[in-house]
Amino acid sequence: MSQKDTQFKPGQSGNPNGRPPAPATIRAMKSWNQVKFAELLNEYVELTQDQLAEKLKSGGCTMLEEMIMSIMLHAKKKGDHQKMEFLLNRLIGKVPNEIDVTTKGDKLPSVMILPSNGRELSD
Repeated sequence: MSQKDTQFKPGQSGNPNGRPPAPATIRAMKSWNQVKFAELLNEYVELTQDQLAEKLKSGGCTMLEEMIMSIMLHAKKKGDHQKMEFLLNRLIGKVPNEIDVTTKGDKLPSVMILPSNGRELSD
């Protein structure tokens, strides 16, 4: 059997039926964990760094609690904005990156969006 015989034809999906749905118990746990995650973030975001560290040291926490507190403390100590952004996105949702413009019937001008990472564009 050659490699050509095992390849999909153009336009043919390798998984036409898609991913099978997760069992109801897994979906329920995932939903519960999302709610619990948000509750814990809301609780911990009100603590000082020292209070959070003390709570983590005291033990008796669930793995989810330990993970959240560790991420928060590491992000604070190291100034890791990506980790804080991750937590905030989980807590309040990711802020959409869109602009609502009304033109009152006028044609919209062309807009060029430049990267915000400080690099220059090249042709």
